[in-house]
Amino acid sequence: MRRIALLLASRLITVAVGTELSAHDVLRDGFALAHAAATPTGEDGGRSAADRTDEIALWHAVHLQQFLQQAVKRLSGRTLDLSEVDEALDQAAKALIEAQDTCHLLHEGSVRPPAGHREDTAAPTPQQVRLWQDLAVNDELRHAAAARDRAARRAQSAAVPPARWRVYRFLSNGYFEAHPDGEAAAPDGPGYHSWVPLPEAVDDLLRHWSVPAGRPLEVVWECAPHRPTWLWPVGGWLPGHRGNASERIPGAGVDVGEAWERDSPAHWARFATLLRGVRRSWPSGTSIGVYLAEAAARLNADHPQPPELGPLLGSQRGDRGLISFGHSITTAWIDPAAVVYAGPNAWGDFASHRPGTCAAMVEALLTGSPEQALQTWSLTSEPIVVTRIPGPAGPLYARGVNGSHRLHTARMLDLPAIWVEVQQRALAPWLTPRDAAADTDHDADTVVACWRGLLARGLATGRIDHSATFPQLSRLHLDYAVAPWLLTVPEHATAWAQAYERTYPDALAQAGIPESAWASPHSWVNWLATAP
Repeated sequence: MRRIALLLASRLITVAVGTELSAHDVLRDGFALAHAAATPTGEDGGRSAADRTDEIALWHAVHLQQFLQQAVKRLSGRTLDLSEVDEALDQAAKALIEAQDTCHLLHEGSVRPPAGHREDTAAPTPQQVRLWQDLAVNDELRHAAAARDRAARRAQSAAVPPARWRVYRFLSNGYFEAHPDGEAAAPDGPGYHSWVPLPEAVDDLLRHWSVPAGRPLEVVWECAPHRPTWLWPVGGWLPGHRGNASERIPGAGVDVGEAWERDSPAHWARFATLLRGVRRSWPSGTSIGVYLAEAAARLNADHPQPPELGPLLGSQRGDRGLISFGHSITTAWIDPAAVVYAGPNAWGDFASHRPGTCAAMVEALLTGSPEQALQTWSLTSEPIVVTRIPGPAGPLYARGVNGSHRLHTARMLDLPAIWVEVQQRALAPWLTPRDAAADTDHDADTVVACWRGLLARGLATGRIDHSATFPQLSRLHLDYAVAPWLLTVPEHATAWAQAYERTYPDALAQAGIPESAWASPHSWVNWLATAP
């Protein structure tokens, strides 16, 4: 009867206030809030029903609060400056939204009290519910990290020496610093600056740097790792995240210029050698424009760029916020021949976007001093950023947030090395078909079928949650993959396989993927469909 009365009253209010929506909303929300607050706990069938009533009441309270904010904004400046009142109302609105959200989490059962919590104790605060949620997410991440370690150990080879690492700094937001054992001392060597959601994920992240990929891993801890009491924000700090430390703690990042200066004589010597090599090999009488055009044509014919990978590596946003298994950043001289994706255009094609930049960089290498050439290339002041994509025999690289012109130029000049900032991300916690570039339900079904084939052939390890009704909502929970690009749509997977074969000949065959499998998207689908 109460619900019937509420519906009748709401209809009468709508008629009474006419077409003025804001007034109707205020009266409706106020009446509903008063009704919900007057409903005794459990009257409609126990605690879960009360939770639902409270959730609805808080929804109306949020709307009323938003109306108050709008009203105060209009009044501010007429007689009084109400900016401080407006700020206080804004904070109250955020608190009400948080209360509504956490009430919903309890009602739907996605957050449960931890073991040992007594049901007859006082109702939890929104902060306590978020803590329960974070502890559950951390437990899931811990179990997933253990599954990734088991999968990696099954895939490792005893025929190669272990990759040894030293972790010498681990802060209370998940940021840590590590060095491959045997390299220079920590202050002078090429440090790996990283972030993980919990200490148990360190091994999985460091394992991605191993070449070849199947090396056993040995990690020596030279410091005590911090343990999360909340869900750490991805990267160590995010605006407004409840897991932020009270003071800003460093996140994973490197100063490329500072890293250069730490071993300046060696870097300058290598750069000078690079200049001499370009000048010695330059064909006499050939203009820069003609040389670049011919080099770009050869690359586009023999080494076409594969499509961009998208979110196969990195973080995922789920119903519990942004989740990631971590990322690392370092500096290094890399072989440009392993850079297979440097931007959305064909090699050498920048259309109207600074089209003369590549020629200017070549001219600096041919005619300038090492100092002038380095300034033109901006390798230390505006570093090239690449994403490292691990594979069975070694990595491929894709352009990150900066450096398209320089990467294109390095490829067209066939440079032996280039100084860059290298970023590497752990495999995403899960993938949906859309993450794998499947835009239709048909493509999503195809991707899920390919995932099943990869699992059956031992090229990936994990668990598939398939939704036959809504294929795009299917998920692959990942533990291991021979290479991340195997997980994308057939057109992309085969393009990356071909790029990998050009960079590391015969490596895919040694990993159990014959050339006939990745010759075309059709052959890829068929090969995976016939997995034993």
